[in-house]
Amino acid sequence: MFTNTRDIVPMGKIIRLDKKHRFIFAGKKPALDGARAFTLIEVLSVAVFLSIISMAVIQGFEHSVKKQKEENLRGALNSMRGAVDLYYLDRLAAEPGLVHEKRFPSSLGELVEKKYLRAIPADPLTGESSWEIIFVSENEKRVFDIKSKARGAALDGTLYSNW
Repeated sequence: MFTNTRDIVPMGKIIRLDKKHRFIFAGKKPALDGARAFTLIEVLSVAVFLSIISMAVIQGFEHSVKKQKEENLRGALNSMRGAVDLYYLDRLAAEPGLVHEKRFPSSLGELVEKKYLRAIPADPLTGESSWEIIFVSENEKRVFDIKSKARGAALDGTLYSNW
């Protein structure tokens, strides 16, 4: 028997001995002694498990993004409504005899011009700076309230048009 690792050539085929003195024919891979490989079922089950986990993470991320946009929308609406109220109260104090309808601003731009707002905020859901304006009356086109033009329902089930 051969005692050291070397290549030998019996009958035209290349054979070599490994460290445990076993013959290995050319072109064949050595046997995996005691090594364990993953079966197809194990690999597929891990892939399914990872895909389920990733779907849950993505849904949680989408939920948090929508929640953040809704909070930004509520903040923008509260900011603009507060500016309209402040404008109304300032006009009430400055001109007490003024008709009720005339105390409201004529547009959102007027709130910016008179420094009640720094800028008209963009609607976080639509990405636009245009809002649905609720007027004081049909005859008097002055800003009484502001609503989002976004359609659909919020996470709490209320419609954005009712905010």
